[in-house]
Amino acid sequence: MENQINNTGQILSESSIESIRKTAPWMKFLSILSFIGGGLLLIFGLRAIVGAIVAVINYSSVYGMYYGGDTTFLIIGAILCMVLAIVIICIGSYLYKSANAYSEYCRTNNNDSLETAFLQQRKYWKISGIVTIVILSLFLIALIMFVSAVSSSRW
Repeated sequence: MENQINNTGQILSESSIESIRKTAPWMKFLSILSFIGGGLLLIFGLRAIVGAIVAVINYSSVYGMYYGGDTTFLIIGAILCMVLAIVIICIGSYLYKSANAYSEYCRTNNNDSLETAFLQQRKYWKISGIVTIVILSLFLIALIMFVSAVSSSRW
């Protein structure tokens, strides 16, 4: 496999370009799914916040007092869902931009497109890795809290 620049200015071998050509549509597909999933998660989060606010207003108007008991955790959860939704959409946009740049490189052999694809893919993997570390850390904290709660309770 030759990875030097040939007469046409092409950096990658034909088999590498064919692999990219076949991979780019899957990258676009997964990025579109992340847009849809992130958008739905954002809508559900907004809906939960609106529902919680309406519940508080309705309770206050009926009973004449503030009620914030059950809605506090709902609002916190909804905000966390919306933050996650924004992260998912951002990750999907990097993957989509990378797929487009790879497709453009396959059509034009423009090295700038290849560099753009690599840059966008690096951003995608960096944020995906950070999100994975955060999620694993939260799971570890939850596990420690669960184990300490179970060990301190009496059977």
